[in-house]
Amino acid sequence: GVSQFLECQLDSCPSTCPQALGLRCYEETNCAEGETRLVGGSFDTEGRVEVCHKGIWGSVCATGFDTTDAHIACKEVGVGPSEPIVYNNSYFGDGDVAIVLSDLQCNGYERSIVDCNPKEFGSFECSRSAVVGVRCQDRCSTGDVQLVNDRNLTSEGTVLVCYDNTWGLITDNDWGKQDADVICKQLYYTNGGEAVLGSYYGKPNKTIIYNNVACTGTESSIVDCTNDPLSMDDGRAIFPNVNVAGVKCAMNTTSPPTDLLSGSVSSTSASVGLAIALIILIASIMITV
Repeated sequence: GVSQFLECQLDSCPSTCPQALGLRCYEETNCAEGETRLVGGSFDTEGRVEVCHKGIWGSVCATGFDTTDAHIACKEVGVGPSEPIVYNNSYFGDGDVAIVLSDLQCNGYERSIVDCNPKEFGSFECSRSAVVGVRCQDRCSTGDVQLVNDRNLTSEGTVLVCYDNTWGLITDNDWGKQDADVICKQLYYTNGGEAVLGSYYGKPNKTIIYNNVACTGTESSIVDCTNDPLSMDDGRAIFPNVNVAGVKCAMNTTSPPTDLLSGSVSSTSASVGLAIALIILIASIMITV
């Protein structure tokens, strides 16, 4: 076999040949065909779309790429079904990979964007300033909250709050017990909670949505509290320099009925007790007989 390029048989070419040959080599990886990832974004829900195709990671040309195609990419990376945002101008960089797909024709039900009848590498032209990126969005309602941590604890964690179909974070500036109480109340923990500062439960790779939250404790939702809302870009800008809020909710306890605490018995309890006593009496008589 041939091991060097110079050993190949070449057609004669005069010294005035108008075109030069260029090559770019890519290492094969062990990625799975159709596997998709988002690269170059500030958060895990956005970035340049890269897909594993024929053993290498490559990017996607923006030509013909629309929100239906973006839905498939977002679904592949595990981010929710709300309308994604498409960037067709290498917004997240062009990447040091080949542009392997173009002109996708997704219908919305495909498993991966490689199933969307695309043009493949070598059959299209694409500028490196036209690499596609997406920002995926979850389906959630503004004001929804959840707690996340790496210990599978349901009653404590870093606070995530939904705004405009995007899960984001709250800074721990001015974060206190009354704020924690509102979060816990939203999650049906009725005994209040403890404010936890300093990104104690971790700092998920998401945007900052609220700063300087100040609740009175009577609000029904964290979005009803005084706060400084941040745009997506502003939240991204301050993310590296702030800590995020967490809470530890007090576990609910079920109090005994008030009639038992006072020594009285409800009419239902009395009837049940009388019936049990009669059954025991009858059983005793039958045994004696």
